[in-house]
Amino acid sequence: MGTPSGSGEPASEKGESSARRWRRDRREIREREERWLMQMDFRKVSKALFILFGIFVVLNLGDIATTAIAVYEGPPFVELNPVANLLFRKEFSGFLVALLLKYVPLIPLAYGVFLNENGGNPLQRRVVKMGVLVTLGGAVVLYTVIVLSNISTLITGLA
Repeated sequence: MGTPSGSGEPASEKGESSARRWRRDRREIREREERWLMQMDFRKVSKALFILFGIFVVLNLGDIATTAIAVYEGPPFVELNPVANLLFRKEFSGFLVALLLKYVPLIPLAYGVFLNENGGNPLQRRVVKMGVLVTLGGAVVLYTVIVLSNISTLITGLA
């Protein structure tokens, strides 16, 4: 396309409203994202999700074990999570409720991990997989820090 004399803008964009440009840009971005997601190797992402999910479950078990040891050792150990601290004061029934609350989030994560490629909208399935991948990646980092902190606290407190 040519440019009007001296304006420097393509003729097709001169009369275009900002709302129309915004919609066009948004459509282009969405199309680019869809192409990227559809080119993704679904099997590799699924494999990474299985590994991260397994690590996440193990780290959760490590958090429970180290927290239970520390809390039932008594002072100077204190649970920093106020909800868990309140539940732990209720003895065994509180501990069971705390476990339930801890593992309920595994259900939607497991759905994303075990979601297969067949059936339905493949783009939506890939979006779910990527969301779970990002969530599990962050959760593994967070729980690694928590478990290492718990272990450190146990070592220094019991020594």
